[in-house]
Amino acid sequence: MKKMVIPGNRTLAGVHIKIADKEEFNKHSHFSGNIDRVFVETGTHYAHGVIAAIIHGAIAVSNPNQTALEIALDSDLEIHSIEIEPRLFEYACNLMSLISNANADVEVQSVILRKKNFYKIRFSMDENELEINLYCGDSCKILPRILKKIRKRSTFWLDAH
Repeated sequence: MKKMVIPGNRTLAGVHIKIADKEEFNKHSHFSGNIDRVFVETGTHYAHGVIAAIIHGAIAVSNPNQTALEIALDSDLEIHSIEIEPRLFEYACNLMSLISNANADVEVQSVILRKKNFYKIRFSMDENELEINLYCGDSCKILPRILKKIRKRSTFWLDAH
């Protein structure tokens, strides 16, 4: 079973991730131990917030006998991230697909739903889930639709420009 190295190395669930902007990625370091089970972000950029939410959500319930993906599943994370730039949206979608493919041999089921301006990947194991929803469009239009769905305490990262 693959092990993920938690912060320091930029490896997430078996996929080495080149951090396009280290300063941007490091902004999310305060999530450690402070992230709720729902994470909502405007401005996906290179998926730094999504990656940080998974990593820091996993740290919050850390168990050395599990991979970070399994730990994130145990914490039942739900992630929503909105990006207005189609090129960056595609980058984030491809990155999430790589994570899914890299974990094909782990006892985790992944389901991908892809539409023109929407991408959802759901990892599930037993009764636990990690759900990542990526949206391409204007956060002023998409955020209200996301807010109607949320029924849990949430962490918001409003970083759209």
